Amino acid sequence: MLKHSVYLIIWLLLCSDSVILSTQQVNHHFLTSKAFPYLAARYGNAKASKFLYQQSNEVRWLKLAAKQGDVEAAFDWYLLSPEQRKVWLDFAVRHNNHEAILEQLALFVKAKEWPQAQSFSKRYNAQQQTNWSRIAQEKFQQLVHLTEVALTPPELFESPVNLVSSQPQLNPNCKMQVQVFVAATALLNNAKRFEQSLSDNGLGSLPICFNQPTVVAEVSSVCNRDRLGRLECDIKKLAVLTENQVSQNGFT
Repeated sequence: MLKHSVYLIIWLLLCSDSVILSTQQVNHHFLTSKAFPYLAARYGNAKASKFLYQQSNEVRWLKLAAKQGDVEAAFDWYLLSPEQRKVWLDFAVRHNNHEAILEQLALFVKAKEWPQAQSFSKRYNAQQQTNWSRIAQEKFQQLVHLTEVALTPPELFESPVNLVSSQPQLNPNCKMQVQVFVAATALLNNAKRFEQSLSDNGLGSLPICFNQPTVVAEVSSVCNRDRLGRLECDIKKLAVLTENQVSQNGFT
């Protein structure tokens, strides 16, 4: 009998807050002093659920916060498994989360889905988002720029960049200077390995000089890989992109 009484007392102590305090009171206490976070989360307070995730790093609280409608939590939940949780990215985009908007536009650009990227960027114009940081707006405009480069007809295309690169090597033994362009910083090492492989294959004795590779992000907008993995580029656009570089430095 005593044992059952002890269990009853413990149960009453655990449940006393929910018996005494209403949902409104629990939420008020949590918002003002972070008290009763577990009760607040159980009562549907998304901020309390996210608070518990931040304190414990247990993803169940992040998932609960997302289900309870917290937009930032929804985007963070998506990031933990992007391929399986696209619905949460869509949810965050619909609620104008700027990180989600940038993520979705970047996905369109990465997949070279240019019409979708153009339509999406017009719908969520960064210039209309007064609460965006300067860095976020710049990143958005960069993605819009890559989209415009891809969709502009070759006959109307003008060089959108003023490339700045290293000065050509002043080596009298160089009969030919080569400038390599890459689409991203991550590819610079690949370009350097390519140069090294040419040297290792005996071409290093030839009067050919390689200048430092230059990053031109627009290359990704004018070049694609075919089904065999070979690179195909819009030659007219590529020529315009590199025209300033060639004329200024005399690259071959």
